[in-house]
Amino acid sequence: MPMKSASMTKGFQITETVGFVGMLERFARRRPGEDISPDNGENINCSIVLIARPAVYLARGLAPYLSWINKCCKKGIQTFYVSAIGDANISMVRRIRMRMEQVRRYLSFQRTCIHLIAREQ
Repeated sequence: MPMKSASMTKGFQITETVGFVGMLERFARRRPGEDISPDNGENINCSIVLIARPAVYLARGLAPYLSWINKCCKKGIQTFYVSAIGDANISMVRRIRMRMEQVRRYLSFQRTCIHLIAREQ
């Protein structure tokens, strides 16, 4: 495989960055319940998990969140930004993180990194 020149590498980085910003824009404009598939790039490789509705957790537990993370892991994504506002949602994020720690050695979460982005209301 031929080496990429510095200008080609810079072009790929710009394209990937523009794609990532586009994914963030789609995420910001999404309708409730709409999943935004992550852009899996060579340099930027992450997904966002939004914890916004306690009713989802009350009805279905951690399953929808863990399922999404597992789906992304199968696509090679290993970095997740889990975003929550308010004590109830932040508590759910902590439970997700604990559960991930419990199962990571058995599933595809071996090198997964979960970052918590939280704010009290």
